[in-house]
Amino acid sequence: MVKYDERRLVMRMLARWTDIKGDRALPALSDIDPQAIGEDWRCCAVVAVGADQASSRFSYVGAELMPEGDPVTGLEVREIAANTLLGAAAANLDWVLDRRVPLSLGGEMVARQGLFLYRYILLPLSEDGVRLDHVLIVANGRAVAAGATAERQESRESAESAP
Repeated sequence: MVKYDERRLVMRMLARWTDIKGDRALPALSDIDPQAIGEDWRCCAVVAVGADQASSRFSYVGAELMPEGDPVTGLEVREIAANTLLGAAAANLDWVLDRRVPLSLGGEMVARQGLFLYRYILLPLSEDGVRLDHVLIVANGRAVAAGATAERQESRESAESAP
């Protein structure tokens, strides 16, 4: 059993995904054990893949990823606001569907609560080893303090105006 003591959530979950996958091309959703994942499961969402990204639906959304606490399980991916962590991550679903490999991104976005720093990873899953039928989204982040937001904006503006 691999010890998952990595500090960064997305790296812990990538290590789990890789361990569960073993020699197979992709692990299956049925291989994912929420109890083994523990508290990190609150930062996860599962997308049941449809014919395309727009028709794919959330079959599970952890409490930490629910936009404003709204229930989103069962909603189509296109119904999630882009200015939420879940929406930002899900916007890259087609990339994972096309390439069949994990995608990890981090950065900043303007969310409902202001500037937000985030990291997420999309992990492809397949029950039969051929058809990609689910994607596990793992994401977390934090709002940037108001003072820090103003400083970051001033820094950007001065960098953009520099010759």
